[in-house]
Amino acid sequence: MHFNVFVEGEFNNIKGVFIDQSYPLRIRCTNCGAPHEKVVVLSDDSVAEGDFKEKVNLSVNCRSCKRMMTLKILKLKEAKKHMLPTKFEDEFKEVWFTDMEKSRFLVSRIETNGAEVMSIESCILNMVSNQDVLFTNADFEDKIVAKCNNLNTISSITRFSLVVELAK
Repeated sequence: MHFNVFVEGEFNNIKGVFIDQSYPLRIRCTNCGAPHEKVVVLSDDSVAEGDFKEKVNLSVNCRSCKRMMTLKILKLKEAKKHMLPTKFEDEFKEVWFTDMEKSRFLVSRIETNGAEVMSIESCILNMVSNQDVLFTNADFEDKIVAKCNNLNTISSITRFSLVVELAK
């Protein structure tokens, strides 16, 4: 199964958003339907093995039926590279993010075997303004994110939410 993770909301002066590919999830076993009792952390830096020795990012066993559940973060083929200016004149920072569709940005894709992703508990959010200013580790308390650049231009996301959907 494949799950898409989206950042949804009302975007003002936002060119793109992306998240660090390490985040806490709630999962459920697809064999017996039992939710995993703890939040698990999925990270693209982690390496584990699945049932058939394939490389995955996380492997856990269901406590109820003992089935192995594996999860892997996939590279987003839809993401485009953007070069953002830095404080230094000849230096740029490379970031990757998708285009906005229907008031949301695709920020991650997860492949699972034996597991269903129920929710993402939190994430490290990064956003890029229309002026190519990068804001890292944006705090989204109360479902609002607002940042101001040195030109006093505000970039914001209101009604912020992380949404997980089964991919078609």
